[in-house]
Order: sequence, then C-alpha cells, then structure tokens
Amino acid sequence: MSPIEPPSFGFYLVTLPMTFGLYRLSHPMAEVGLAQSTGEIDWHSLELKVFSSRAEAAEGLICLPEDGELHALRLERTNAGFALEGDALQDRVSWSVVPSA
Repeated sequence: MSPIEPPSFGFYLVTLPMTFGLYRLSHPMAEVGLAQSTGEIDWHSLELKVFSSRAEAAEGLICLPEDGELHALRLERTNAGFALEGDALQDRVSWSVVPSA
C-alpha cells in the first residue's frame, strides 16, 4: 500500500495510546480506541476533537484503511461545542464529537 499524501490543509493520523501525526488549530483530530495492533483498531467508531476557542468551523480529512481514500470532514460550532456537518463516510463510522481538554 502506498503512503497517502494529504493536502497542506488537512491531516492524516492514527491514535494508539498517543497521537501520531500533525494537526493545526481549528482542525478536527480523530482518535480511535486502544488496540494491541493497528489490525485490531475499530475504525468504525471514531472520536473527533477540535482544538480551538475561536473558530466557527473546523475542516479536516480522514482516511480509513479499508478504502485508502481521503474524505473531507466539516464541523460547525454549536452552543455545546462542535457538531459534524453531514457524513462523508455515509454511516460507515459511528462519530462522537468530544470537547478538547
């Protein structure tokens, strides 16, 4: 499998107990649950966090290992934090948007 090159405005990362990859403020960061190996990660249940106190929206990219394609994500600010706008992965993933620490 060839490496995926994200555009300069996006990100590509995998979270094991810690996050590997880069992210920028006002971009969503995806996290997955702990697993013994990447082959055991549940890619159909992901958490999204946005690290921003001012942004009205956050955009980023996600890539599932099963399809190898980048999918755009957009989150809009709500009274309670951020909410995912639409579903780029068409219900293949159960999204959970959680507040950043």
